[in-house]
Amino acid sequence: MLKTAMWTQAPKNKKVTFRSAGAKLKSYATLAWTVFAVGCSGAQVSLDSQFPTPLLEPLPVHAGIVLTKDLLAYNHNEEIKGSGNFDINIGVAQRNIFSRLGEGLFSQYTLSEQLTYNENVDATLLPEITKMQISLPSQTRSEYFEVWMRYEFHFYDNEANLIGSWVLPAYGKANQNDYRGNGPALKAAALSACRDAMAFFSLNFQSNSVAQRWAAGEKGTPAATEPELAPIQEDGSTNESETTNAEENAAEEIDSAASSSTQQSS
Repeated sequence: MLKTAMWTQAPKNKKVTFRSAGAKLKSYATLAWTVFAVGCSGAQVSLDSQFPTPLLEPLPVHAGIVLTKDLLAYNHNEEIKGSGNFDINIGVAQRNIFSRLGEGLFSQYTLSEQLTYNENVDATLLPEITKMQISLPSQTRSEYFEVWMRYEFHFYDNEANLIGSWVLPAYGKANQNDYRGNGPALKAAALSACRDAMAFFSLNFQSNSVAQRWAAGEKGTPAATEPELAPIQEDGSTNESETTNAEENAAEEIDSAASSSTQQSS
C-alpha cells in the first residue's frame, strides 16, 4: 500500500497529464517539418546591390561599354534534386558593375545597349556572361555555398570591328553559418563572385595583351564583327587570328574547379 500511495500522490501544484506531452511532441514535429521544408525550398535571389568603384589611375580612353539585353536579363535557374529550385537574377547587377568599372578604369565612358559604329568614343567593350554554376553545402559536404561564373570581354574599335576577346572566370563563396536560409547565403556567394570578377578585371586590365592593344587605339578586322572565340593565352586573353575554341577551355576550367571543390570536401 505504501508503494501505491507514493505513486498516486502527485505534488499539490503539479498535474500529471498526457496533454502537455502531446503538445510537446506536436511542436517538435512542426519544428522538424519546418527545418526540412526550408532545406528543400530552394531560393530566389536578385542581385540588386551596389558595387564599389576601383581606385585606379584611369586610362585616357573614352570607352563605349555595350550592355546587351541578354546581359541585363541574365538569369541562372537550376533544379537541384532534394534541395529545390534555385533562381539567381544576376543581370540586374550588371549596369551598376560596369558603371563602377567605367568610372574607375577610364577617363570617360558611355553605356549603350547595341554594338554599332560610334565616332564619339575611342573604342568599345562588350561584356557577356557565358556560364554560371552553383553548389550547395549538401553537395560538397562543406559549410559553403559556392558560385562560379565566366565572363567574356570582347574588345572592338569604334567602328565595331573586333580586336580580340578576354575570357575571365570568377568565383565566390559564403559560409552558411553566417546567414539565415538559402537565399541570403547564395546571394552573398554570387555577390562575392561578381566582386571577384571586378577585381580581376581591374587589376589585370593594363597587363592584358588584348586590352593593351584596344586602349592603344588598334583597329580591328572589319570581317570579324561578331565575337569569335580563341584560345586562352597566359594572361587570359584571346587573339582573333587563332582559331581554337576558347569557350570549351574556359568551361572545363569552371567544371574542374567545381569538381575539385567537391572532391576536397569529400
